Amino acid sequence: MTWHALPSLGREPFIALLAEAIPTSADAQLGARVARYGARRAAESLFADMEEFSYEPSWWELGYAPDGTPAALSLPARNPSIAVIGLVAVSPACRGNGYATAVVARGTRLLVEAGAEEIRGDCDAANTAMIMAFERAGYENFADRQEFTRRL
Repeated sequence: MTWHALPSLGREPFIALLAEAIPTSADAQLGARVARYGARRAAESLFADMEEFSYEPSWWELGYAPDGTPAALSLPARNPSIAVIGLVAVSPACRGNGYATAVVARGTRLLVEAGAEEIRGDCDAANTAMIMAFERAGYENFADRQEFTRRL
């Protein structure tokens, strides 16, 4: 893959790839956003949520397949307490090529270069592709948890 960062691309290609990828994601939270808002609005809100984290714009990248197709998205960041892989998305047409693992590895490298001493990532327990991507990139599962929300 070849990589291009947010400063050279702007927000739109990132949101477009998210809108393409999240409707078929194995992540229940993402599926709920799509059901509630539609793919485009869900992608826009997800990207805006990630912008609340601390990050360098050059860390956020799109990976392009050899044919030039936008294939994967990487949004490593820092939350208030720790560095995080943040968000990984792979275009449905490009899944099965190891791109999620490449995104996790690349985000890890960028965060380590920025001084991170520990990096965390999470994914839905049903998202076996992301679980495998984290494991292949050297991450160990340290928690099993349930997440709850209450709409007000």
